[in-house]
Amino acid sequence: TLVTPPARQAPQQLDHYPPVIEVATATVIERVLTIEAMGEVVHFSGVVKDNVAVASVEVDGLRVPTHVVQPSPHQTVEFSTDVDMVRRVRRDVLIRATDTAGNVATKTVLMDFQPDARSSKAMVLIQGGRFWMGAPAGNGQDDEYPRREVRLDAFYIDKREVTVGQYRRFVEKTGHRAPDWKKVAKYSPTDQHPMVLVGWGDAAAYAESIGKRLPTEAEWERAAAGRRGDRAYPWGHDAGAEHANLKGVGQADRWRYCAPVGSFAPNEYGVYDLGGNVWEWCADGYRSDYYSRSPNSNPPGPNNARNRVARGGSWDHRLRDLRVSNRQALPPSSRYGDLGFRCVADALDEDGVPRDPVEVGALEDRVR
Repeated sequence: TLVTPPARQAPQQLDHYPPVIEVATATVIERVLTIEAMGEVVHFSGVVKDNVAVASVEVDGLRVPTHVVQPSPHQTVEFSTDVDMVRRVRRDVLIRATDTAGNVATKTVLMDFQPDARSSKAMVLIQGGRFWMGAPAGNGQDDEYPRREVRLDAFYIDKREVTVGQYRRFVEKTGHRAPDWKKVAKYSPTDQHPMVLVGWGDAAAYAESIGKRLPTEAEWERAAAGRRGDRAYPWGHDAGAEHANLKGVGQADRWRYCAPVGSFAPNEYGVYDLGGNVWEWCADGYRSDYYSRSPNSNPPGPNNARNRVARGGSWDHRLRDLRVSNRQALPPSSRYGDLGFRCVADALDEDGVPRDPVEVGALEDRVR
């Protein structure tokens, strides 16, 4: 059966992905509505049968995060997967869904995927627009209010946290102050682990050396909150601990300290580890009441703030600290074994011309 997606307003960056879908009869998910590609992530949504609670979804044998966006009956379940899993070719993808009663259903989806030409291997484009920043009523700390609508320009964000290997090359090329590498190795033992024990100034210097910058607090939250801007955690609303590296071990988290970057499934933008692993420095200064007086367009953070903002939680923090809207205030000199960073780059050049994504992705290979 060929299912044609219903007409709906799709994000601009997805308009050029016409889905081709073949669906088998199933007992859990009635039909797949859409397949959309964003960066290096494929996003699916499907209608669930009446009064069925979906427990898990697998794509080609790998369990993926799910998100129910409408209450039962006639609920819609969404799930995303890394494009690497489907090998970027036209082929059948097996979707396996299990409900809470243990019933299993499978679907074969024919996917014709073309990579997003506006993204690169290292960074993904986050389109400009509006989103709701801050915590919904009753779900956050005092400094996460008031929740308000914020407009941002488009930007590129690193898909992964800056690694030990990348930072080591920066130190070697620039002569920047070197950390105690033995202490770094305690928490991040390989070049593929996130860089830790870096202060805010170290992170900013690294970013500047390759033509990037640290994300504003609003940009970080926009990337973490997903396309609708309403996710409690970067992976969705599911409070399960299997989606990230956080305090304790168990399920998918087998690391006592940092995990290699990209060890868990990315969010629907294709960005990894926005929840857990390491806290991430943001460009902004921190004030607990900033949301009540910040501009609604590209908020830069307060002036003359003593502390800086870190986001995302870490391997040493509980699930609640991994919430998208959670804020952490730290002195800029802080250097901890669970504190790292990632970078962003403007999507437009100084003349307002869109930047070449291949050029942006190659920034990592140069140090000024």
